[in-house]
Amino acid sequence: MVIKHLPNPIDGQKLKIPQIWPGNLDSSLGKSLINCDPNGPLMGMITKIFIDPKSKRPTLIGRVFSGTLKVTDTLYLVGKKDKTRIKRLGVMEITDILDVDEIPAGNLFAIYGFMCPAGETFIRADELQEFVPFEEISYVAEPVVSRTIKPRDPQDIAKLGEVVSKWIMADPTATFRHDEESKTYVLSGIDPLQIEILVTRIKEQVDIEVSDPIIVYREVPTKTGIDVHSKSPNGHNRLLLRIEPLDEKTIELIRSGKIYNDQDPKERAAILHNEAGWDSRQARRIWYIKDTNIYVDATTGVQRLDNIKSYIIQTFIDFCEGATLAKEPLMHAKFVMSDATVHVDPAHTGFTEIMQMCLAAFHVSFLTSEPHLLEPILIIDIKTPSEFVGNMSKVLTQHRGVILEMTQEGENTRIRGKIPTVETINLADEIRSNSSGKAFFGYEFCGFEPVPQNLEPQVITSIRQRKGLAPQVPEPSNWDRFMYRRT
Repeated sequence: MVIKHLPNPIDGQKLKIPQIWPGNLDSSLGKSLINCDPNGPLMGMITKIFIDPKSKRPTLIGRVFSGTLKVTDTLYLVGKKDKTRIKRLGVMEITDILDVDEIPAGNLFAIYGFMCPAGETFIRADELQEFVPFEEISYVAEPVVSRTIKPRDPQDIAKLGEVVSKWIMADPTATFRHDEESKTYVLSGIDPLQIEILVTRIKEQVDIEVSDPIIVYREVPTKTGIDVHSKSPNGHNRLLLRIEPLDEKTIELIRSGKIYNDQDPKERAAILHNEAGWDSRQARRIWYIKDTNIYVDATTGVQRLDNIKSYIIQTFIDFCEGATLAKEPLMHAKFVMSDATVHVDPAHTGFTEIMQMCLAAFHVSFLTSEPHLLEPILIIDIKTPSEFVGNMSKVLTQHRGVILEMTQEGENTRIRGKIPTVETINLADEIRSNSSGKAFFGYEFCGFEPVPQNLEPQVITSIRQRKGLAPQVPEPSNWDRFMYRRT
């Protein structure tokens, strides 16, 4: 089947390499990649991590695109910027490794002996030179469901970190972070089922306590907020700033990786000017990109601004991680700083002074931008015996789902629909009980959509209460003491 329908590596790489490798195809490495040359310089990629269900030992699976991978090689991992040795090299046969001494270009391999994320490019350590790695693997899904986990025995906190890190590398669509204060890990994924599977696997190695699933929403501005002139608590520093919605084309450029933080400013400005219609001067003065949010310095002739730049950027990052409505992550926002005043004495420009000045401007401008809450949406795909179609339709509509299409597949019916992620908690049990356990289903991340207006206030209030915040969304007047007014 595979031989009949897929091209062999020699023919396939002529089509594949120009799509996944941005380097010069006329270079010696480029020609070796295109021709799948086993005698060329070594270059390959880790594409999957298999964790043995019994031993929990990770095995790295990937493909050699150029050169020949040998069991005696020392590899240089481009993403980790680290050298590592191979302990075992072979090919996979179900869950076992069949040992081999070398793997020529065009073949899949299995490696044991080190750990790295999927998508890692590697070369031979003694062939370090100017080279271009493969394009990073990008995922369209965003983690939108979270659960906190912590070990029952506090002594296991380090072990838990190692176990979670291993499983996250095996499933890159999930993420985790360590909360120092609560001594817990926050595990985030695409849907409740994914988190449930990860938690089950982690429990096999560490005894943990798990919280209920938490849905992560997003906050967005829908129009340009007012220009806010704020001041630091000591009155010696000032900031003039507004928040406005980021245009769709720029959002697309960020998500596709065409523009990013460490990019040459002139190169980034040219892309934004040509493809998104940005003003050239403003495009050259982007300070930071956080997710799909951008901070732009549009000031002219402000002295000592560099003295507080790092403080402003850190405050911007923090605000993007928790905005005003419900301390949920911000998306699709453009911060435009048009003026500032920085005191000459560093004693009056400490982090706390600058942070409070910036937060006041951020909150007030955001609240005047008609902000709204977005909820994550999933595509649900159900295959059920035809006699249960009515039951499945009823289950979906009871959970604010929308049926997109129904198709007949033999004795079964396939139902595709959209459903808010928050409505999928415990949905698996309902689907099973309403189909006598005969329905199969899966999810695919679709994107974010506005929370219905009749539900938004209730959702915001419940999130704020869960986070220990005051139930009511703050008013711009809460930051009046930080507003600068000319007298």
